[in-house]
Amino acid sequence: MIPSETRQLLQRYKAGEVDEADVLRLLCAAPIDDLGFAQVDAHRSLRQGFPEVIFAAGKTPGQVAAIAAKVMEREERVLITRADAGHLAAVSGKFPDALYHESAKCIAVEAKRLTKRNRHLLPRCLTGATTMNTSAQNHAADATPTSTKAGMHRITAA
Repeated sequence: MIPSETRQLLQRYKAGEVDEADVLRLLCAAPIDDLGFAQVDAHRSLRQGFPEVIFAAGKTPGQVAAIAAKVMEREERVLITRADAGHLAAVSGKFPDALYHESAKCIAVEAKRLTKRNRHLLPRCLTGATTMNTSAQNHAADATPTSTKAGMHRITAA
């Protein structure tokens, strides 16, 4: 439950619209939205600063779109990785402004665009042969410098 939902629940309790047992049940409920085919972590952004990222490989386009819609009920953005054209079509049906980054195979949905001021400006440290795709997935909308593990000494020496 996010703070605005908690506040609304307490106001409803104060107004006598819900009883104490219902309030306790809702406050003690696991922060998971169960869609039947996926369990969406509803509190990840509270813990980590960014909502759950959707791994599209192995999911149908409809499932990915449903998960994205559930995330967007509470959040201003969602990132979908390992996405293909079918996933994009389904997500775009719900979110016409969804952006597909072909080289990264990811979809970004933003209800509110991030400004440069509130983007995280940490370097992306990458390893292995997937550096280009991983870099694009990790930061499709920002041109922050990246480094492979071989260049770590240059970043940490500063």
